[in-house]
Amino acid sequence: MKTYLINLDRSPDRLEFFSDQARMLGLAFERVLAIDGRSLPESTWKAIVDERFEFQPVNVYEVAVFLSHKAIWERMIRDRVSMAAVFEDDAILAPQIVDTFRSIENAKLSFDVVKLETTLRSVVLKESHTCLASGETLHQLKSWHGGAAGYVISLQGAEKLSKATNLISDQVDQAMFNPLSKISSSLKILQCKPALCIQKDLQHRGQPATFASTIERKKTRGRLFRHGPLIDLRRLMKKLQQKRLANRLAKQPENMRVVVPMSMLELTEQSRTVAA
Repeated sequence: MKTYLINLDRSPDRLEFFSDQARMLGLAFERVLAIDGRSLPESTWKAIVDERFEFQPVNVYEVAVFLSHKAIWERMIRDRVSMAAVFEDDAILAPQIVDTFRSIENAKLSFDVVKLETTLRSVVLKESHTCLASGETLHQLKSWHGGAAGYVISLQGAEKLSKATNLISDQVDQAMFNPLSKISSSLKILQCKPALCIQKDLQHRGQPATFASTIERKKTRGRLFRHGPLIDLRRLMKKLQQKRLANRLAKQPENMRVVVPMSMLELTEQSRTVAA
């Protein structure tokens, strides 16, 4: 399977971290130069932002992240790549990921996106599933599951996402994986269980961050409003709507609420060295 890694020139530590894992696991990948929000002209990024956002306004760094993912989708369309894995450079990978990629390819499934990542928060999945030869199961994702650190995307999915994002209105993971998003609701999204990747700082939550965030948000701690009263109220209503939707879906007999575990979270001594 073709594998792409999104990485900024100013993040060589992240590239080294991912490369060490890939070398140990036998995973070949192509580095895609990430678009840097620091060098993106205001006139350029504001021209492609739709102010009619669904969740919250995006800043230049979030637009840059979105454009970096979109560059891969468009590369797939240009090169007619039938299926590809996409990673952000802070992802910890499961030891069997290459075998799982082979199983996904051989299963010949119809999907737009397979979410490989977990955020270790409860989500709602469809109970029925496809068993992969590598041991994982694939379930339809029914509720919000954040993050875009690792996913497999089909050519069909790339075409849908590219066409739907001529204007950017939300963060890339909201657009892709929030069922309240008009974009996400048009996609067939499968969740890999157990997950095959997790963001490093999320796995080690509570410890000092390994990598500084490349999304530079204004500090809002201590402020009464993060984006302003109307936007913050709208965000709150969306979150309540997400919660109500998840609760309703979880009660349906064909669905289940679970915390998607990280595969091989208890890493081998060899893998633990890589992740350190």
